[in-house]
Amino acid sequence: MLDFRKSLEESRQVLSHGFANEAEFKAEVDRHLRAFAKGELPPADAPRDKVLLPLAVLAEVQKETAEKEQALVRAEREHQLAEAVFGVSASGLSMTVQRAGERLRNDDTLLAVAN
Repeated sequence: MLDFRKSLEESRQVLSHGFANEAEFKAEVDRHLRAFAKGELPPADAPRDKVLLPLAVLAEVQKETAEKEQALVRAEREHQLAEAVFGVSASGLSMTVQRAGERLRNDDTLLAVAN
């Protein structure tokens, strides 16, 4: 949690600070309410430039991204291997299999009609 707070403070996107007493807190709330009433604060739904994530979540996202990139590399390698072995592109192979399936269905239909 401390790392997350530190990243927020360093980004200067969200400023947080403590209050020495109740009077300081009231003054800060009053200042913000006046700014809101004057329209000096950005709208709550205004787009933000950055999304700040806790470091643990960021590490998990980076790990998942790396795993997906490795899976993509493996899939591309397997695709190239299939093209080399079968001598056709994957889409061509798919069309060949599809045509073979259609022929089998047609043959089954002819056999059923003949019987």
